[in-house]
Amino acid sequence: MVGRTIQVFGFPHLISAEAAKTWIEKHTTKRGCVYALEVKMSKGASRAYAIVQFSTSESSEEIINLAKQHKLYYRTSFLTAKELAGTHIMEPKSYAHEMDKVAVCFGCQTRRDGFHALWRKRNVSVKFGIGFKNVFLLLFHASTQYKLQLSREGISKITQYYPQHDQNAKFLVIQMFSAPRIYKNTEESIYTFFKETPDDRWVRTTDFTQNCIIGQSSALCMNLHLDIELPNLCDDFAYDNQIVTHFTMDYSSSFSSNSVLAPIFHPPLGLELPFKLHFKICSLVQHGCIPGPSLNDEFLSLVDPRKVDISLIEYALEKMYRLKECCYDPVKWLTEQYSCKFKHKIKSNVINLDEGLMYVRRVIVTPMRVYFCGPDAILSNRVLRYYYEDIDNFIRVSFMDEDWERMHSVDLSPYPPTKGVVVRTDIFNRIMKILENGIVIGDKAFEFLAFSSSQLRESSLWMFASRPGLSATDIRSWMGDFKMIKNVAKYAARLGQSFGSSRETFVVGKDEIQIIPDIEIHKEGKNYTFSDGIGKISADFAQKVVYGSNLTHSI
Repeated sequence: MVGRTIQVFGFPHLISAEAAKTWIEKHTTKRGCVYALEVKMSKGASRAYAIVQFSTSESSEEIINLAKQHKLYYRTSFLTAKELAGTHIMEPKSYAHEMDKVAVCFGCQTRRDGFHALWRKRNVSVKFGIGFKNVFLLLFHASTQYKLQLSREGISKITQYYPQHDQNAKFLVIQMFSAPRIYKNTEESIYTFFKETPDDRWVRTTDFTQNCIIGQSSALCMNLHLDIELPNLCDDFAYDNQIVTHFTMDYSSSFSSNSVLAPIFHPPLGLELPFKLHFKICSLVQHGCIPGPSLNDEFLSLVDPRKVDISLIEYALEKMYRLKECCYDPVKWLTEQYSCKFKHKIKSNVINLDEGLMYVRRVIVTPMRVYFCGPDAILSNRVLRYYYEDIDNFIRVSFMDEDWERMHSVDLSPYPPTKGVVVRTDIFNRIMKILENGIVIGDKAFEFLAFSSSQLRESSLWMFASRPGLSATDIRSWMGDFKMIKNVAKYAARLGQSFGSSRETFVVGKDEIQIIPDIEIHKEGKNYTFSDGIGKISADFAQKVVYGSNLTHSI
């Protein structure tokens, strides 16, 4: 229950909110009773006042009674106090359960009775939202306050461990489908204090840890004292209690080779993995199929095509991707699969596609992580059909939120801090950096190519990895000569026409093409072209295209 809001008047000058809070709480029985506070100068006067919102009614009564008894002094200045009925600096927030000063480790669960920590943070406040729709972690890092939000949909499982070797401790491990959303507290005035940071001061941001440790993590582990009570989680999550002899906590540094896009694994020197294997292994880690720290020398030896038939490796990795739970010991699992398959004929995982369909890989970039997907079957386009031999050098890239939904514009829009300087969000800068620098996967450096009109609406695009004799610039030149187009949007639209999904029906020879003049108008010294770029087609040939496209039901 939140207490009343009062005004304390008569400070000799403007003081900081922290100083006012400390002074007020010295005159109350309960410490930490101030919920929100704002210090202002009075209009036309030399005195300052503070608007104070208490967490209990008793605390506000104590301050008002001291003022009535003329016992409320700040140094030599007498202060008055009065109630501000119906006024709140901010509406209080309620939570289903709260825990303070918790030690939280981010990393991966590498076995059922152990955790591999990549980063540890103490004094974390953990708050379970009403209805357990979200779990919030509040912490300070490098003098900045951050809030991590885990949605119920992004949590795959919660397990509570009771180690017998340490009967005073318990561990709460949260397995995550997706990375948490991270917010940072923007710069605030020294004349305001909030026990709970207002929503308008939280701004979405990216991973603030070195080497994107949170983005690399597939789980988090809370080290709790046995006396700390936990809420009833079994009704809202996949929940389990485990009594184990030991719960081992290992510590190590990052396993991702990319400091911006995590987790992307890069094999050590001397091991040259084919691109398709490298892509699949990264995908297994990113989707939580295997723990990142398990990619040791023994595992890499089992996926080395110089030692194992590549078709067998592909078959096993694809089967591993479809496992319902994380494989904590991929070395043992692969060894068993290989011994089993050597006795039987290997069946290919690839399905023969209908004409017009192609297998293409996809990369999903979120504010925190990167996910490799596919290859998936998609309807081809003019560019893919022409450069079919380079299909492995094309990828589709999509920018999405952590739940793979579209990002909100407010997370990308600039925000004005209190100093008045407009600043771009870290998420916006992350996207721009990827567009400028591309994505490196193994020995392939993918760079921006173009996007279709539908991709533009879905925050997606095409990237291409250049090879000797063919680059993204070469492909754009092949699409057409658009040098005369100075408008960026129009230029992008012209490129995008070649990436529209289509099915090839007939090939038209050059001798069957007639060049006709554009529809042009010269007005006020400028040339305007009104051709739509489609051209004309004869009725007979149109009939053939319809039958070739199996569209006879539309005639």
